[in-house]
Amino acid sequence: MSDTNKKLTASTTYDLTKNIKDIEVNTGFILGLDAILLYFISNVVEDPSTLTTTFKKFDLILTNNTEEPIELSMVERYLYTLFALQQLFKAKAKEQNLEIPVETEATQEDMLAYMKSILANDQEDAAVKLKKIQDLTKIKSS
Repeated sequence: MSDTNKKLTASTTYDLTKNIKDIEVNTGFILGLDAILLYFISNVVEDPSTLTTTFKKFDLILTNNTEEPIELSMVERYLYTLFALQQLFKAKAKEQNLEIPVETEATQEDMLAYMKSILANDQEDAAVKLKKIQDLTKIKSS
């Protein structure tokens, strides 16, 4: 049998009607998902002005607040997977009292300036603005 007639090796698929149970996940994955989401937003999403609409779609999906299926582009599917996992992990962390309060003197203006640098793909300026926000932010001691 020639190589072109050779059967493919089948992979595995999953029962999408079922949920995985009894998983332990370190809270660091929440921060990792934050970083991946930010990467996608700044490097993969072609038009950041569409993000408001995209996140409204996600809200509809997560709250089952629609009777019609929500259509997502391939990039939106990737973002949704990351976002939904992040929200699940955050909810579980909150349920289990794993959140640590943080105080900041940073302003909305600081955050907007940082996001503008990210969206403009100005990594150097974004790093400076992020450092400023981090310097103004402290973990609240108990």
